[in-house]
Amino acid sequence: MKLLIDIHHKSVVSIMHIFLSMILLLSLPMAVQSAPKLDSTNPQPAQSMQTLIDALRSKNDQERITAARYLGEFGPAAKASANALTQSLKDPNPELRLYAAGALSKIAPDSPSTVAALASALRDEAATVRAAAARGLQTIGPGAKSAVDALIQALKDQDASVRWSAAQALGSIGPAAGSATIALSKALQDEVPNVRSAAAQALGQIGPNAKSAAPALIATFTDKEQTVRNFAARSLAQTGSDSAVPALAKLLKTEDWRDRVVAAQGLEMMGPKAKPALPALLEALKDKVKHVRVYAAYALGAIGPEAKTAIPLLSEALKEQDPFIHASAERALIAIRAQ
Repeated sequence: MKLLIDIHHKSVVSIMHIFLSMILLLSLPMAVQSAPKLDSTNPQPAQSMQTLIDALRSKNDQERITAARYLGEFGPAAKASANALTQSLKDPNPELRLYAAGALSKIAPDSPSTVAALASALRDEAATVRAAAARGLQTIGPGAKSAVDALIQALKDQDASVRWSAAQALGSIGPAAGSATIALSKALQDEVPNVRSAAAQALGQIGPNAKSAAPALIATFTDKEQTVRNFAARSLAQTGSDSAVPALAKLLKTEDWRDRVVAAQGLEMMGPKAKPALPALLEALKDKVKHVRVYAAYALGAIGPEAKTAIPLLSEALKEQDPFIHASAERALIAIRAQ
């Protein structure tokens, strides 16, 4: 009889625990719904947020995960949870660590301790967490410049998603990530196309501080993936390297029309500095592909008055019925004739 009572008691306790867990889990989404109204004059949302913070200390994995997941929705208003989320980055459960990393970057993006915690998480044993930490640093952007060294190391990670996210984060940091130029240049040879694309794009976002990457970017013009070549051409222009104009002018004569388009776009980005590419751009105005002609006209307009030798061809383009060709030629003529 006593045995039956004990079994019954344990069953009741177990059922009650499940019931209470369900109540908390159901209450968490309701807490998030009040996030936009969170302020010092409205205590109810604050109570909801506190429920989430308290849930981070729960013994139930799913409760902790759900709390971390929803706290990020509060944004900076949930700054009080930053310490608890930082501690959650050391939790045994990798899914919780993943959501904690994402939430921290939204809640306390301006905090040096957040950047430090995410930089440390780049060494987590779980690849999903390392990638989440890199994405968090990407969200923070220039404020994450102290994590550049850690992100450079992450570019060597065995997991492609981590390398990809690390490259994106370095690009998001911008000019302050100039010390990553060599590592990103090497990443242009990564076996995974997405990583190569992210590395090429990041070098452009770093800009003139990545001028030394010009040879590597030019070499990438032969990459088998057009997306990679696209980012490489644009980024070469963004670095402002002296080798950019001749390289892009040469790319204007390549076989793939998509490469010719991006070459013209790159020259447009360089503005008056692209003057040495005038002969190549004049030839591009006669290209059989409409898109190439359109962007060649834009590039000539960006050069400005120094591109006056293009006026006859641009005037001819005005006679075409295609609205895109007509508009690009008209805009270029206005810019070239401007005094």
